[in-house]
Order: sequence, then C-alpha cells, then structure tokens
Amino acid sequence: MKKIILVLVVIAVAVGAIGFYLWNKPSEYVSDGKPDYTISLVELTNDGKNLSDSIFGTKYVGKAIQFEAEVESVADNKGAKTLTLKTNDDGLVVNAGFHESIADKLSKIVSGDKVKLQCDCSGVTKPESEDDLLSEIEINLTRCNLIK
Repeated sequence: MKKIILVLVVIAVAVGAIGFYLWNKPSEYVSDGKPDYTISLVELTNDGKNLSDSIFGTKYVGKAIQFEAEVESVADNKGAKTLTLKTNDDGLVVNAGFHESIADKLSKIVSGDKVKLQCDCSGVTKPESEDDLLSEIEINLTRCNLIK
C-alpha cells in the first residue's frame, strides 16, 4: 500500500512539474535561429507570382526566410505592426507581420527604410481569375523579426 501511494505521489509531482514548466515557458512570437532560406525579396516575389500555390506552399510555407527589403508603409494594429514591403510591382503585395512584444524595436521604422527581416511564410493569395476586382497577389509573412 505504501508503495502505491509513493508511486502516485511521484507521478503527481512529475505531472505538476511538467505543467508548471509548460505554463511558464515563453511563447515564440518571433522567428529566430538559422533561417531555412536566405534569399532576396525579388526571388520570393517571383516564386510567388510564377509558382502554383501548392508548389509555393510546399517550398516556403512554415519556413523561416531571411531577406532585405525596403519599407513601403507601416500599419499599427493594437500594438502589433505590419510592414508592407516595396516590390516595384503594382500587382504584388508583401505584408510582414510583427508581434506587439517587439514594438519597441520597430518604433523608428518609417516608409523608405531598408530593413533585414526574418519571417515565417504563411502563404500566397492569388486571384481566382483575371476578372477579379482584387487582382493583387499577396504574400503574407508572420512572426517577423527585425535583424537590422
């Protein structure tokens, strides 16, 4: 009987310790570490335009991508920021989303600034047909981190 109680106490302590660790573990709000791809924004946008959604998704979605770009505009949404990056193509939009926890790093970023980012790609959105009113191709990047 004492052995059963001792085993139950050890299991309860282990479960409690694991739960405490997971509860207090910080969430990952930014992409950091070694990127899966270090490419130019031009290469990413060309792949977004020319590859099918499924091939683009297989290659880039969920992958960390590091690149340099020029900021076209900055939008603030309740502390979280989104940078629209300059692509020199009116039919293509690249949005880089940042978590509110790194808003201080982004406070001095304005249109025209050159930045180096590492982001996770969340996909490309293309119009269903050429007759769609919204005929822009949109590449969305999340969990972005300002490298410089």
